Amino acid sequence: QSSTMNKPHSTFLLISILITLITGETVNIQYSKVSDKTVSEADLTGGVSYPLLTDTATENMECASMCAVDTSACTGFQISGGKCYLLTGERTASDLADSPGSNVYLGNELSRIE
Repeated sequence: QSSTMNKPHSTFLLISILITLITGETVNIQYSKVSDKTVSEADLTGGVSYPLLTDTATENMECASMCAVDTSACTGFQISGGKCYLLTGERTASDLADSPGSNVYLGNELSRIE
């Protein structure tokens, strides 16, 4: 018998529970996709990166989870070459360079419950 909850929703719930258990607080962050943009090469190679463990259908959720629990003040991420690159520092879409086919996800904290 199949579950009534689909995988993305159950993954989100699990991530929310883990973040709450690890940090003792709940933070609601929205990541906005900025299409056809990239950050500088120095930002990609000089920051924190993780190899992706999921397929392309859920890689943005995997990176968002890593960014949400990261202790280096992650403000967004970029996925490139099978890796999730966590970004720090404030950025807007106008700060990003044109790069057809690349996507940057910029975070915005919506609420925090301690």
